[in-house]
Amino acid sequence: MNGEEVEPILNNLRNFIHVDIAFIDTFFGQSYFCAQSDAFVEIIKETNLPQLIREIPNRPVAIGDKIYGYLFFDVDAQDIQKSWGISLSHAISALLISTQKKLAKSEAEKRYRDEFVQDILLKNVRFEKEVWNRAQLFNWDLRGPQTVVVVDIDNYKHQFEMAKQIDEAVANLEEIKKRIYYIATSMIKMKFSNIPYAEMSDSIAFILPSPFTEYESFKKKLYSTISLMQQEVAKKTKFSVTVGVGSIKDSIFSCYQSYDEARKALEMIRKTCGTGHVIFWKDLGVYKLLGNLYNTKDAVNFYYDYIGKLIEHDKNKKTQLVGTLESIVRCNWQLKAAAEELSIHYNTLKYRFRKICELMEFDVYDSEQRLNVALSLKLYLMDKYLDK
Repeated sequence: MNGEEVEPILNNLRNFIHVDIAFIDTFFGQSYFCAQSDAFVEIIKETNLPQLIREIPNRPVAIGDKIYGYLFFDVDAQDIQKSWGISLSHAISALLISTQKKLAKSEAEKRYRDEFVQDILLKNVRFEKEVWNRAQLFNWDLRGPQTVVVVDIDNYKHQFEMAKQIDEAVANLEEIKKRIYYIATSMIKMKFSNIPYAEMSDSIAFILPSPFTEYESFKKKLYSTISLMQQEVAKKTKFSVTVGVGSIKDSIFSCYQSYDEARKALEMIRKTCGTGHVIFWKDLGVYKLLGNLYNTKDAVNFYYDYIGKLIEHDKNKKTQLVGTLESIVRCNWQLKAAAEELSIHYNTLKYRFRKICELMEFDVYDSEQRLNVALSLKLYLMDKYLDK
């Protein structure tokens, strides 16, 4: 075993131990099999790694505390034989050599790729010729309109801060992040082949060729791909990701604007609707404007002028008047529709709405007042959720 390829290593090992085996490369997020049992292969593919480690007999492929993957065996734990020791030791050594070689090559390519794409997204490119020359090295066609997609791991910074005191926890988080990046990259590449992308601290950004014409068809295809990717991430890692999509730009040299839009979009949707969503910048509507105003003194003063009494009433009386008003506005001020959305009796909602109008001194038939209340709610909810 010379460590050149994974498949021959697994084949040789199986010839010695006569058991179906699988190798999960946690560094590159890939799975390899040398097995006749379809059921065994299916279990490895469909089960998240922590559960596999708990339930399937395995041996780590590691150097010291650094784990590069796991060998799994289709046997009961008590059936692993001592006579496998030498064969397993040689196989693990060969897998480590193979992984180290791939790692050295991959790290160099990744570093250069990330630097190039980050230069584009952060507007650090000075010469047009430089972009075309660097793109040619990766065989990327960057001509024509492009859009940026940002996949951001929810609560990663918070989880990392909590894990910093425990080396093992930090290492586990890093492995999860790599697995998420691998899932996102592989699934997006299934629909958009050979595209530029760059890994950030807790997000990964993609630059996609995008048509100005047939935008709805493109959006539908992209949304479907992202949704499937989110499901796969949740199933394999128990984490969620929020995804922002910037608007289409006519040139690669304007992609930094699409990147900014994607970042703002995902932060806005996260604060107003929670985690695990997909949002397109074009769909944000008035939030594009409010994003520059929220959490300012003027914004707080504005929404307190209109709904401040409701906010204080909810705090002091443990009521839900703000939430009730939010539902009414969302239902275009139709009380019956809001009652159905809130799953309460229509008369109960009418009583609450009378209380809301009394506290706010609100004339529901005044269109300007309704606009101000709707804007106040949006600013309040952005303040409430975006900074959490």
